[in-house]
Amino acid sequence: MLHYRERKNQIHIITLDDVLARDIADRLTDSPDIAPRLIIPRAYTPEAILKSARDTTDSRILIIDVRTQTKPKLQQAHSDIVRFNRPDLNNYCHTVLIGDGPATFLLESKGINAFQKYLADLRIDYSPAVFFGNPFLYYTHDELLERAMYHNNELPEKIPQRLEKYFKKDIPINTIYEYFRAAGDTGEEKLKKRKTRRRKLKDIYLKMIAQDFPDDKDRLETALSKQGCTFPGETLRLNTYPFYFEEWIADLLIKSHSAA
Repeated sequence: MLHYRERKNQIHIITLDDVLARDIADRLTDSPDIAPRLIIPRAYTPEAILKSARDTTDSRILIIDVRTQTKPKLQQAHSDIVRFNRPDLNNYCHTVLIGDGPATFLLESKGINAFQKYLADLRIDYSPAVFFGNPFLYYTHDELLERAMYHNNELPEKIPQRLEKYFKKDIPINTIYEYFRAAGDTGEEKLKKRKTRRRKLKDIYLKMIAQDFPDDKDRLETALSKQGCTFPGETLRLNTYPFYFEEWIADLLIKSHSAA
């Protein structure tokens, strides 16, 4: 097997979503513990990402968007990226996944147990170090069908309908991301606002958990911790974006440097 040990101090962000890519990049740029070069797609198209698959062998961390809506479009690119890096994963290189979660986890018959198979499949396909579920990426089947039928399957610009009760109706996702990372502020003021707003976001998520999963409330709340939420028989855990995202990236960079 071909190993790529001489990797650069850089991170690849692999997504079709420029809004998410900007949020990830800004968070990592602002983190005092992280100073790598960030590689974002040259163009947010499946073709451009596929062409850059071989370039990922230069990076220490691959942040991959695996949401339901775009994953089929990037199937070949994801396959090539994992194949090129497979011998080095969880050693010289680490994959970090961000996604929406299983389509059935809001159904009463499945609940959070739907994550067990979902995470197992991701572990087999991507060998990830960590998975971050992002509630702002989760749209119901009907919402995704509407995008496919009437909007050429373009990425939604507004937040999911189930989150509207916690925010203003039809608020753009970009506005949400900018608010919680305190975009536009600098220095101590930025750090202060981020901490305050992250507490607000945590309170919202806790309300969602209590409402949607009252029987599993205590268990699912652990998804907001750095350790994440565990599932029987599954080693990959459920973490929640953006909680402890920068800390995870910093730790994985240290691991990849140590391995080299």
